[in-house]
Order: sequence, then C-alpha cells, then structure tokens
Amino acid sequence: MQINDPIISFPIVLRSKNASPFEMTLDIIINTKVAYDQVKALDAPSAGVMSHLYAVKP
Repeated sequence: MQINDPIISFPIVLRSKNASPFEMTLDIIINTKVAYDQVKALDAPSAGVMSHLYAVKP
C-alpha cells in the first residue's frame, strides 16, 4: 500500500459522527496489525490532511 492508494484499498472501517454542531468525530478501525502499521507510517489520517479534505482549520 502506498500514500496514493485510495483509502478503500486498506482493510478498515471508517465512521463519522457529529460530536456537536461544530465538531465531527471520525472512527478509523483498522482490521489488521500490518494494515495499521502501514497507515500509521503514511501519516495519512493526520490533522492537516483531514482539515484539508474537509476545508476547515486544523
């Protein structure tokens, strides 16, 4: 798995929920230790990446 691979290529569950009118919580559940280590090494779900995707300030 590489940084440019779509998130769907990782064996994960991704859930979002509203924490309040101005906040959102993302649950990222990774099914295997190997996949977890790969995602963690990519630093993909960082605050900077997520704020860019949702067009908000980190």
